[in-house]
Amino acid sequence: MVTAWALVNVVGFALLGGMDAVKGYRANMTLFEHPDELNYPDFRAPTSMQRLDWPYLLNALSPDLPRSQIIAMFLTALFAAWLFWEFYRVRRFVDEPGTTVAFLGPLVCLSLLCVYHHHYDAIARSVEMHHPILSFFSKVHLRNAKVREP
Repeated sequence: MVTAWALVNVVGFALLGGMDAVKGYRANMTLFEHPDELNYPDFRAPTSMQRLDWPYLLNALSPDLPRSQIIAMFLTALFAAWLFWEFYRVRRFVDEPGTTVAFLGPLVCLSLLCVYHHHYDAIARSVEMHHPILSFFSKVHLRNAKVREP
C-alpha cells in the first residue's frame, strides 16, 4: 500500500515536469506554511487552523518549525518501519481480510501524521473505527492470529 502510494507520487511528479515540479511543490509549501497563513503549524498564530501532522504537535511542545519538520521526518520513518515490521510478522496472513482491516487504521494514521492535514481530514479514520463489520473482523483477526516465526 505504501509502495503504491509512493509510486503514484513519483509517476505524478514525473508527468507534471519531474524535478521542476518537485521544486515548485517545495516553493509552494514554503509559502503555504508562512506564519501569517491559515496552514501555519502553530496554534499560537492567530490565523492558524488545527492540524493533525507531526509539525503541529511538535510546535505545540516547542515552537521551532525547522526542527519540528526534521523530527517529523524521523518519526514518520520510525512509524513506517514499525508498520513494515508488523506487516512482516503477519505476512503469512496477508491473504486474510482481517489482516487488511487490521492495517487500515495504522496506515490512515500514518498518512495523517506524515503529511499536512487539518482536523476534518480525520474522517478517513472514522470509517475503520466505526464501521461495524470492519471493526469486528479487525478485532477477531487480531485476537485469533498467532504470529509464527519462520
